[in-house]
Amino acid sequence: MGDTKHLELLQTNIQRLAGNGFIIKGWSVTLLTVILGATLKEGEAAFALFGIAPIVIFWGLDGYFLTLERGFRQMYDPAATRARQNEPPSFDMTPPPVSAGSVLKAMGSAPVFAIYVPAILILLLAAACL
Repeated sequence: MGDTKHLELLQTNIQRLAGNGFIIKGWSVTLLTVILGATLKEGEAAFALFGIAPIVIFWGLDGYFLTLERGFRQMYDPAATRARQNEPPSFDMTPPPVSAGSVLKAMGSAPVFAIYVPAILILLLAAACL
């Protein structure tokens, strides 16, 4: 296989971006817990409402990382085909351009949507109950 180093580089980037998404999700849950605790302790709905903004920002970042990860996954198949055919490696590490539409599509994917929408709904419910 002539292109194995390129495949390793692509796999490393895919793993790093997946790890970033995991970390962002963890921070979101931690932030949700802190905001919810402050809201209930202080009895102020404003805490919950202001807490929605950072959750939405983390949601966008998670969608961005997932979009980049998908771009690197798209690059992997042609690189693997070149390696199987013993063609010289290209070592191209530039993912396809990221558009707002692709980030929004990633934000709507099940693993991402299932974390952030319930978090926002919990904060809205906490604000409504106070």
